[in-house]
Amino acid sequence: TTASEQNNDHFEVERSLDGASFVKIGRVAGHGTTSTNSAYTFTDAGIGAKVSGAVYYRLRQVDLGGTATYSPVRTASFSPSATLSLSLYPNPAATYTSLDLSLLPATATVQVQLLDATGRAVRSWTLAGGQVQPLGVSELAHGSYLLLVTGTRPDGSLLKQTLRLTKE
Repeated sequence: TTASEQNNDHFEVERSLDGASFVKIGRVAGHGTTSTNSAYTFTDAGIGAKVSGAVYYRLRQVDLGGTATYSPVRTASFSPSATLSLSLYPNPAATYTSLDLSLLPATATVQVQLLDATGRAVRSWTLAGGQVQPLGVSELAHGSYLLLVTGTRPDGSLLKQTLRLTKE
């Protein structure tokens, strides 16, 4: 939240895992010039599942003339998560559904099998983590399916999760 702003073009959100080397992870538009409070939010989606320990953040505020200033560094601490919950949406689905793998590292690869009610594999995919993956289901018959996802969790342990999909 800012109390006021003068010629504020935007904020750049920067993250560091070592407290020294920062990388830009997002941008939030500013409100130009205002004398009122302005509230801003930015979510570093999935970072708690990707790292354990301290993560450092700072803002780079850029004015309309291109001049930048930095905020003080803030620290957030994350503990390894015992559970990793994947999600599938929309569900029920008619033409496509999306498998949210954003809590996995971008370097992770998962195997995904779509099983029909008899347990027969009807589709399979190899997908990258760190993002939401669209899955086309328009050619499937109406009914219930199981999506079996296997891979490696951020802590190196085995990931094996089953999700239910309803095809409309």
